[in-house]
This record gives sequence, structure tokens and C-alpha cells, in this order.
Amino acid sequence: MKKVYSLLIICALAFGVCTPSAEAIVLCAKNKQKYSVKNRKVEVKASRLLVSQTSTCPSGYTAVMTTESAGGTLSSGVTLTGFWNISGLESSTVSYEAGTISFPKPLATAPAVEIIRLATYGGAPTANCAGSASNPTAAPGYLCIYEGYSGNIAAGSTGYHVFDANGGAGTLASPQGVALYAYRNSGLLPIYAWGTWAVTAP
Repeated sequence: MKKVYSLLIICALAFGVCTPSAEAIVLCAKNKQKYSVKNRKVEVKASRLLVSQTSTCPSGYTAVMTTESAGGTLSSGVTLTGFWNISGLESSTVSYEAGTISFPKPLATAPAVEIIRLATYGGAPTANCAGSASNPTAAPGYLCIYEGYSGNIAAGSTGYHVFDANGGAGTLASPQGVALYAYRNSGLLPIYAWGTWAVTAP
């Protein structure tokens, strides 16, 4: 007889309650246990499953699925992605617009930030941010911000600046996210920019 389990009941498989502070929950299947994974559901022929909250499976078991639990910080190596947008009409005294990037789950430490601009503005992938706006990626410990489209944004590295939660400008975000500022190129024309981001826990 086959049984189907969803990640929504992954804790119930252990006949217990998941610890909110656990960074990740791993569904483990007994070695040589036949199973299949479809649409984030595990189909098994017998209930030889257990749940580990230590990010690894015990001896004799193989990881079938891993999911982040509520609370705590993002598990090492896990990547989050999202969309960002900045737009506005500047005045003679204000030459920038601001937006925010907020992580659904905080990291244990602040990630370094790299902004990958469009090739027309001198941008190019780097070793740590090798993706693109259509396929955002990030190396562990990095937040990669990819420019997908923009208008009237200053060229090169002067077009964007990031600020952490304490107001510090530089190359580090906060563990929870970052403020992203876009600076106009010239005139009092509207500025607009959007793209994607990826962050990977160290």
C-alpha cells in the first residue's frame, strides 16, 4: 500500500511537534526504501520515514526533502530570490529614489552586496554573482542585486548605493535585508529601475 505525505505534515510523521527554532526540517527515508517525489509530496510504500531537525539524517537513512522551518535563521547554503523596483519623479533638491529588499527569513550574518548592472551600463556577472535578472543566483554569504531595466539612472557604480539597517552605506546588507537607493543621471526626468535579487546564507 502506498502512502502520500505532504511537507505540510512533515512533523506529524515523527509523531511529535517541530521545534520553532530549528533552522531546517529534513524528511528522511530508510535506505533502500522505495519512494517518489512529485509536486512536493513524498509517495512511499511503507511509513519507514522520520523527521530530523538537525539538517541531516541519521545513519541508515537518506534525505528525501528539506524545508525551512519557522523562526531561526536561514540554513547555510539556502538561497532566497525576489523582485525589486524603484521609481519616482525627482525635484531640484532631491536626486534619488529609494526602495527596500527584505528577506523572508533573516541570515545569521550580514551578507556582502554586489550590484550587477545591465551590460549597457558596464555591468557584468562576477564570480559571486554569476546569474542574471532572469536567473538570479548568489554565492554563499552574498546578496546579488541584478538590474533588469532602468531609465535615467546614473551610469556605472554611481547609479546605486545600499544602506544597512543602521544607516551605514557600503557593501554590506543587514541580516534582514537592505535599502537600495537609485540616483538620477540628469535633469528632472523620472527615474525608474527594476530587477531581481538573490541571497544565499553562508
